[in-house]
Amino acid sequence: MMRSILKVLVIGFVGLSAGCTVMDGDNGNDGGNDGGNNGGEAKAFSATLSGAAERPDPVETNATGTGTFTLNDAETQLTYNVTATGLSGDVTGAHFHLSDNGAEGSGGVVFGITENVADDGNGGVTVEGTWDVSADDVANIRAGDIYVNLHTELNPAGEIRGNLVEN
Repeated sequence: MMRSILKVLVIGFVGLSAGCTVMDGDNGNDGGNDGGNNGGEAKAFSATLSGAAERPDPVETNATGTGTFTLNDAETQLTYNVTATGLSGDVTGAHFHLSDNGAEGSGGVVFGITENVADDGNGGVTVEGTWDVSADDVANIRAGDIYVNLHTELNPAGEIRGNLVEN
């Protein structure tokens, strides 16, 4: 009788385990929340803008700025919010540029944001909007090769600049 009970238990256990998934230490429950963002890569970026970061010639200025940037789940849009204070005058141009992080020059404007500048008239600005990005743009952002630049009349090549970095 004992042999029959053991046989039933073994057969039942084998039958049950055939339909089970074995889990490792990670219970496999990530909530399905990576949003298709390439394995959980950063989607939030920031920038610190300064005259010292301007290239090829750093600018002596009291102006400073910060930027926050968020890449959507589909990686097709980058929402941006850039603020600056202490600028020498009204912003005459605002752009995202392509360049190697810290490089001496610019690979050129990749997206203009001048039309989104809200100038307070006292050296302060806010620039908000959304950039429809390509896969190449996303790769450059992730590599740290995109910077935001604010230009003024006194500093037409740019008064402050800062590269986007992953948070």
